[in-house]
Amino acid sequence: MVSIDILKGVAACLVVLGHIVTAKEEYHWLYNFIYSFHMPLFMFLAGCTAVISYRNRARGGMKYLAKRFVNIILPYLVWAVCLSLAGSRPIGNVDWDDVMTRTFITNRMFWFLPTLYGLLAGYVCYCWIRKFIWSLREWEVSDEKAATGINFVSCVCVTGTFVLLMFFTKYQVFRDIVGFTIPFFAAVMYMELKWVYKLFHRYMALVAALIVFALLIGRFDFDHVSVATSLLRMVLGMCAVVILLQLSRHLRVSGRICRLFVIYGQNSLLIYILHEWVLRYSGLIGIHDFGIVGNLIWYCAVSILVCGVCSVFSKGLLHVPVIRVLFLGKMGGGHAKKE
Repeated sequence: MVSIDILKGVAACLVVLGHIVTAKEEYHWLYNFIYSFHMPLFMFLAGCTAVISYRNRARGGMKYLAKRFVNIILPYLVWAVCLSLAGSRPIGNVDWDDVMTRTFITNRMFWFLPTLYGLLAGYVCYCWIRKFIWSLREWEVSDEKAATGINFVSCVCVTGTFVLLMFFTKYQVFRDIVGFTIPFFAAVMYMELKWVYKLFHRYMALVAALIVFALLIGRFDFDHVSVATSLLRMVLGMCAVVILLQLSRHLRVSGRICRLFVIYGQNSLLIYILHEWVLRYSGLIGIHDFGIVGNLIWYCAVSILVCGVCSVFSKGLLHVPVIRVLFLGKMGGGHAKKE
């Protein structure tokens, strides 16, 4: 879990840095680099934590989804309302029709949270389908080939269901869910099948991922919206996952730096929600002009600082029970209860 939290912290910092350089033409190469893999990375890590939490804590699929609703959707709705109120001019003069549209129709209000919850719901359905298929015959639990085939069929069934929902409802949230089924369910396979886990950590997999990423990154342009761009991002994202997983295991980094990114990973929810507000009202981005290289170093430092501010704020909210539940989705006692 610690290495997953570290990579979550890295992904959170990359989100902040990506939003800083989004509109800066001189850093378009960095913008494309970050957006080529940071959200597939986050969804892969979410798939890993879904398997762990469902396996260790769930007493049933519906109870699991109810708990995740509190963890994810409740803060999503509360922050959507609060930030809409705070951002209106004058304060309180909110176009609620627009908020409802962006929240429930176009999925543009913190889009990653309902997308993540949809993937978690898909994982629960995957577990049900897999259990049903296992019950049809008396396969040996240790039969790796049978497990691989059953897991693959279950993933296809869930993905196909989301594709049908996407076509019949036209809701953007189902498009977003379908777009991230590859990294999410790749993580499920990574956690549940030994041969997939070993494959991700082989030296040749690292070499292949580095070569493929180097060959394809130049062809990726996030501003060019198309199915090909989405598929290319999934390929680049999975290559980055292999690279970062192996680096996290073999690269020796200062313990303090690791602990810092663990904190960011544990508070990634609030970092994703609040970082744009912190950037907007802190004025940190435009303080000085240090040149292209100097500005890049400054933006990296700002990203780390903004993640720290959001993490401190998140820790502060943990001390008030009602606020902790509504704004962070964390239930129960303790200030740092892990999900």
